[in-house]
Amino acid sequence: MNTIKALVKENDKLIVKDMNKSLKPLKDEVLVKVELGGVCLTDIYIAEGIIESENVILGHECSGTVVEIGTEVTNLKLGDLVSINPYIGCGECDHCKKNNFQLCLEQKAIGKDFDGVFSEYVLINSKNVVKFNKVSFERIAFFEPVLACSAVLNTSIKKESKILIFGKNRIADLTNRILKANGFKNVEFTEQIAEADYDYVIETARNSSEFDQALSALKPGGTLILKSRIFKSMGIDLYTILRKNIKIEPAYYYDNIEHVVEMIENNLYLDDIIGKTYKLDQYEYVFEHSLQKGALKVFLKGE
Repeated sequence: MNTIKALVKENDKLIVKDMNKSLKPLKDEVLVKVELGGVCLTDIYIAEGIIESENVILGHECSGTVVEIGTEVTNLKLGDLVSINPYIGCGECDHCKKNNFQLCLEQKAIGKDFDGVFSEYVLINSKNVVKFNKVSFERIAFFEPVLACSAVLNTSIKKESKILIFGKNRIADLTNRILKANGFKNVEFTEQIAEADYDYVIETARNSSEFDQALSALKPGGTLILKSRIFKSMGIDLYTILRKNIKIEPAYYYDNIEHVVEMIENNLYLDDIIGKTYKLDQYEYVFEHSLQKGALKVFLKGE
């Protein structure tokens, strides 16, 4: 057994505590020393009870170093710089067979269903570990958000199209950067709609009103790309969708992990949205301030 400090959801409250956990990898597992854990809206939703989770270490975005490997792990070595794909799939579907666990319909997640990364160490199956070349731990910790926002690249969106990313938040900002890094030039990024002639609108809405505004920005026959994460039912203007012949495409998670790694290592600009790193016991301040408008991505770190 090992004792590690971790941020835990326990009895409907968050607490930083010392936990006794076995940190010995099984044959197909690796032990990762967590360098940084990125704070996400999902973590705050879990803390507030909007997403149900209990008796689990929070956190699913991270960077770290491999410090121990199981006997049958061949794709990693000690000292490798890594992030993790935090989703645990069924293991049987086509997505899981390609290690795209984030697309499995039976997915579960670390930081929600299993112990996460707001800790000193995380034990994870080697298939979920994503290796990086030598870049900063801050950049590596962006793996999961970039994987999510890059899902727009799976849609029918075209480089020559007129594109609007509607919203002013971290998802919208990161999606804009990803499109620009992939050669999309005719992209606007705003929450103030001046015209209704866009071929594609990528919505990052927080409520029905913002969603309807996104619809209004599309020209007839345009396409609405769904990118927001709203964990409740939301009313939508079906008549406008019908009357304007609007097509709708979801953009949940990207299916090309290698491309995400390449972007983070090379041409995706992230430096100006990297915020501070805080100790685990500063989580209350971090959670309170990390969702303020214009807030940078911030990180928690174990001792």
